[in-house]
Amino acid sequence: MKKTVLLYLLIIGISAAYAGDFVDRISKYGRWSISTDAGFNLFNGDLQFDYDLSGVLKSPGFGASLEYNLNPDFSIGWSMGGLFFEQEDINEWFTSGGVYTSTYVSADILSVMRGKKSKLFGLWLSGGVGFSGSYFPK
Repeated sequence: MKKTVLLYLLIIGISAAYAGDFVDRISKYGRWSISTDAGFNLFNGDLQFDYDLSGVLKSPGFGASLEYNLNPDFSIGWSMGGLFFEQEDINEWFTSGGVYTSTYVSADILSVMRGKKSKLFGLWLSGGVGFSGSYFPK
């Protein structure tokens, strides 16, 4: 488990080191944005945990999105990612995973309602359509 966590930290560190140069090239005119997310998942099903949540560290989730700003108030984007579960309880061991992709539109509703862009706050509302697939439990 220590090797797995170390591997995740190494991958995140390498991607963070090269992210600045890549983002500078993509966002030349300030219309493109790239974001990533990473975290850990807890399966919320018929597992009876014994309050040892160390299995969460073996259940990573990750994703990335690419967004194009049409103007300061509206944007369109595409996201994709995946998640994996490897958790156990007192009686059984459960492993599964899945991938997803989606397209979406976003709007800064505070800016639209006020008629001007706020320099301090924004409240973005997003909606979209996507697909997901899962790997069946082994």
